[in-house]
Amino acid sequence: MTSPRRAATEQVEVITLDSDSPRRAAGAGALWPFVRRTIAPAALVGVLAVSTVLTFVPVDAGTSVADPLHQAEVELGVSRSREREPIKDLPTGHPSPTAVSSIAPVPSPSVVPSTTPTVATASPTPSPDTVTPSPSSAAETPVAASAVPAETAEATPSEPPVESTTPAPEPTPEVDWSVLGAQTGTVWATASVNVRTGPGTQHDVVTTLRSGDDVTATDTTADGWQQVVVGDGAGWVKGTYLDDEEPEATTSGINTSACSSVSGSTSGMTANAIQVRNAVCNAFPNVSSIGGYRSGGGSYHSSGRAIDVMISGEAGWEIARWARANAGQLGVIEVIYSQQIWTSQRSGDGWRSMSDRGSASANHYDHVHISVR
Repeated sequence: MTSPRRAATEQVEVITLDSDSPRRAAGAGALWPFVRRTIAPAALVGVLAVSTVLTFVPVDAGTSVADPLHQAEVELGVSRSREREPIKDLPTGHPSPTAVSSIAPVPSPSVVPSTTPTVATASPTPSPDTVTPSPSSAAETPVAASAVPAETAEATPSEPPVESTTPAPEPTPEVDWSVLGAQTGTVWATASVNVRTGPGTQHDVVTTLRSGDDVTATDTTADGWQQVVVGDGAGWVKGTYLDDEEPEATTSGINTSACSSVSGSTSGMTANAIQVRNAVCNAFPNVSSIGGYRSGGGSYHSSGRAIDVMISGEAGWEIARWARANAGQLGVIEVIYSQQIWTSQRSGDGWRSMSDRGSASANHYDHVHISVR
């Protein structure tokens, strides 16, 4: 809007510009004092009046005016006999017009509208009346009180317990595994195996059989175990390690070829006994005589299954230990020397002392006795 003073000045300047005409130059000189004193002030007053009227022109009914500072409704009173409508708040999120005021407005938080809807994930805040169950009270579930009284269930009498009529199992009687059964024949060990006091690995070991050792079996068996005769008592061997056929003698590493450097006949002797005789003859050249078969007496000699290596002293022990060490390979079941005896049936006992038989020969001080299968 142009100020009144500036408008008056412009009018004066326009009038001045029109004085260029020669015809008006003479009149203008006479009218100038009148214009300056009368028309100029009147024009200034008119401009001021127009400005005032434009400033206070009433707003038409139905027009909303926003309060730039507080965006509140402002009562404008009554104009032209009709009440003005209240000013409505401007929509949130639109910038409000800047107002010049001596009091700095309090900045309001900026609201940035988002085109993507936001889903609230915050958990609801429990009210003071809400009770959160703790782990200790998880088992206790509160029951809401009911206005209707609950019916009391009548106790049903339980039936008396029925006693079991199944009889208790009778204890298994203990078995005496040391009782010998009737002898049935000879069996041979197919591998080194323990002989125990009863049919099972929980029983104690009595002795050990080497591969090829023979024992006398009985007609008593239990859980795959075979009862055998051990000395004067009974022993038990796992049946899978026994065979009723005599295995062939193996002499790997031992020379069992015929040997003629010793005296003595092989007549009446078994093939296994002759093989052991040849092995001793070839392994110990210092031996000069080896006895064999003897009739009568029911001994190993009378059955052709024993030899007597005629030697004494430490040389005799050397042969006795050699026969024991190779018993499995040669089929040796018994070695006697210097009143000591070793048998394959009780090999775990080692050398055992014998009772005195009265003479050096009877006590085997002058020869090594070797019995075979």
